[in-house]
Amino acid sequence: MKRAVLFSIVVLALVLVGCTDTGTLRIDNETNNDVWFNIDGNSQVTLQSGYYYTKDWNLAVSIFGNEEKDVNVSFNGYHLFSGHTIRTVKPGSTSRFNVYADGGGIRINNNSSAFTITHVYISPSSSSTWGDDQLGYDTIGPQSWRSWTVSSGYWDIKVRDNWGDEFTSFNNYIYLDQTTHFNYTGFLRTDDPKGDKARNAANYSEESQDYRIEAK
Repeated sequence: MKRAVLFSIVVLALVLVGCTDTGTLRIDNETNNDVWFNIDGNSQVTLQSGYYYTKDWNLAVSIFGNEEKDVNVSFNGYHLFSGHTIRTVKPGSTSRFNVYADGGGIRINNNSSAFTITHVYISPSSSSTWGDDQLGYDTIGPQSWRSWTVSSGYWDIKVRDNWGDEFTSFNNYIYLDQTTHFNYTGFLRTDDPKGDKARNAANYSEESQDYRIEAK
């Protein structure tokens, strides 16, 4: 009799205390290029196109209710503007976060052997001005490259090298989830006579949707 009572007490204690079950977060890279993310501010993870990443937590399950965990995910990518999301992970289930492209890539390759790119201007074709230098205090040395994520649409590109020569390319359509390469060699400069940018912008009847640009 005593054994039966003791067994019942043990079972009741286990029910009251509960147990644990695995809750999983799964991140799928649905873009055509690398995505970078971190979870709850921990080390950055690089996730290649078409791959997925999972992380598990042991969460409590009891008659009083199941434990849930809010997970903070910060993300970025070549075809993805930086952002943040919160995903709730529950025991016994998988919470999925599919990452889709919301921009396209511009990559400027310095294919020269001796020249350095000192300034880069990336401006919507509908804009009459070049805007800010996207390199700031940085440069692109020989055989190096830099990239930017931009909204899909038409863009104008201008680079200036350490000789003061300028190279321009107008009306380049940047596609969603694709990277367009611009190759600089240091020769065949095109210069940008004053007014060319404004005249090109006049071909557009109105400013396009919310244009965005982000260095990578």
